[in-house]
Amino acid sequence: MPLLLGDLLVDLMSDAAYDAGANPEPSTAVQQALDPVRALMPAGVPSDLMVRGLMVWTYLFGAVSFEVFGHRHNVIAGPRAFFDHEVRRLATMLGLATGA
Repeated sequence: MPLLLGDLLVDLMSDAAYDAGANPEPSTAVQQALDPVRALMPAGVPSDLMVRGLMVWTYLFGAVSFEVFGHRHNVIAGPRAFFDHEVRRLATMLGLATGA
């Protein structure tokens, strides 16, 4: 998955809508924690974008699991509508969409 994520992030960086200065660089400790992932990423992917990409990947994995295994049934009234909204918000967080 990190290779696919890396390709997606590179594509995002080439988009004119990507704002490289929109988010602060993560702390030194977080940047060091990213070293194993950085080794798998294409060159030039900034640390802040890696953090956002990993956060979205992690969140999406959990959201899909909750949807597939019905963990939201009897918790929210419209699980599909909520899931669709979540995915739009994640796309916005990553920079693939605007607004949610």
